[in-house]
Amino acid sequence: MASSWSDVGASVNTAGTRGYGTPAVALPVLAGNIISLALGLIGLIVFGYGIYAGFLWLTARGDAKQVTQAKETLQNVIIGLVIVGAAYAISTFILTAIMGATNPQP
Repeated sequence: MASSWSDVGASVNTAGTRGYGTPAVALPVLAGNIISLALGLIGLIVFGYGIYAGFLWLTARGDAKQVTQAKETLQNVIIGLVIVGAAYAISTFILTAIMGATNPQP
């Protein structure tokens, strides 16, 4: 037990660290954070392509070639969103299963 308030603060500040003051992070948590960041960036890029496809369609002014290009881009955006959504669901399921297996709740 801590003998003074300064000892309590010292024990709180060093709890869960690995010597240099960096917090100890479990590998599945780190992997989950990296995957979430990557999927978020990919989702942002797909969203940008969706905006681009809409812009192409709005500025086509009857040009059939540009409308066709906009439709193809929009179809690719929808396919990309489905893939990103499926990747997010699969990675969340797998990482949750790993965390449950390595860190069982009582």
